[in-house]
Amino acid sequence: LALEHRGSEVSSALADQLLRDLDAALTAVVRRPDFSVGSVTLPSQDASILVGRDPSDAIHVIEQIAHRVRATPHSEAVRCGTRSLTWQELDRASTVLAGRLIDAGVAPADRVIVALTRSVELVVAIMGVLRAGAAYVPLDPAYPLERNRVIARASAATAAVATSHEFHDVVVSIEDLEADLAA
Repeated sequence: LALEHRGSEVSSALADQLLRDLDAALTAVVRRPDFSVGSVTLPSQDASILVGRDPSDAIHVIEQIAHRVRATPHSEAVRCGTRSLTWQELDRASTVLAGRLIDAGVAPADRVIVALTRSVELVVAIMGVLRAGAAYVPLDPAYPLERNRVIARASAATAAVATSHEFHDVVVSIEDLEADLAA
């Protein structure tokens, strides 16, 4: 395995730790495909990834987005192909999605499946799940349906965000979200 990263944003030590964790997780999956993902012990669980840093210096991703919205609301935040969103549009869309997830019963610390291809909507979905206080479980719609079902069951997710044709147990569909935003 190899990991490419921006040295200005991620230290070599952190990149090495992430690579060791990924290797441990993948090795566990290959050895026992039926195991629970949460049962994997990662090397970083015994070490601090914030070595040399005060944990209070860490800025939550939602706070970083809020800062960008205030500082440069009309600049481009995300682009995929010809589709893009400004920081303000990303903020609004993810806030609307978070509200829909909460209305659907998602609570803090719940897990929400995000079954979307690489897209602007994927970023909106991840941000919306985080705003709802939940964790996202990524599912690749290109993977076999049975594999995704196994991952979905093992995750004990309480909701899903997907396009209506990608995941059958959809709680919040991207099409419905886009209709709400257009209204």
